[in-house]
Amino acid sequence: MRGTADRDEINFSNYVQDVYLRPADEDYLIARISAINGFWNHFCWCAQQSLEKYLKCYLALRHVSVRFKKRNTHDLEKLLQRAFSGTSEFEDRPLCTPSGFPPKLIDQADFGERVSSFVSRVNKYGHPSQRYREIGYMIEPGDVHKLDDLVRSLRALCFEGRDFVISCGRQVLQQGKWITIKDRIPKEPKAFRKNGKYRYELTYGNYAFFPEIAQPNSQTIMAHCYQLGALKRIENRLNISDANIATLRNLGVIE
Repeated sequence: MRGTADRDEINFSNYVQDVYLRPADEDYLIARISAINGFWNHFCWCAQQSLEKYLKCYLALRHVSVRFKKRNTHDLEKLLQRAFSGTSEFEDRPLCTPSGFPPKLIDQADFGERVSSFVSRVNKYGHPSQRYREIGYMIEPGDVHKLDDLVRSLRALCFEGRDFVISCGRQVLQQGKWITIKDRIPKEPKAFRKNGKYRYELTYGNYAFFPEIAQPNSQTIMAHCYQLGALKRIENRLNISDANIATLRNLGVIE
């Protein structure tokens, strides 16, 4: 019975990884690509999408429901509160200052913001109900680096603190017998590499995952911080009249 339970758990774990982890890694990578290119609308969207899937992966692997009142949710704050209350490993910690980050920019970037505060802001500007950006967006200094830190910790929590590690084998039924085969999911997600090397968009200014690559010299650090929005607030608020918002809602364009 124990062997069957173990096989079921391995297969369930692999299914959860396929459904949530792979897409989350891709969303996170696209969020960074968007930030590097200044596509801040898309950064908000992909940051929200990645955190939603990472949180659902974290909860599902612990057999904690990701549904509310029998319905799925895209609300990061609901998922986060369930992670806090329903599990013991995840806590509302301050987001860390990246190793090697310029000291004079640390206060400006507001490192030390708690996970709940950061997630609330990502939820506000990246929620699917805001897909047409009726309220615009506001990127605070350091937000890309905070996303890096949170994603790294969530990935580690999904696999009990082991960076990139996913189950080493999978049980499959072949010709009436259970056999172990190598897992299709590599230790490092395929999306993070191209032609065998880490993608530039992933390593660029990514102090949380790649501190040694991200900080070769102070001039490059400053360039990273500037391009990733760490030196200023980036704001784009849309001024739409209440009447126009009502019309858009009636047409089903926005919720």
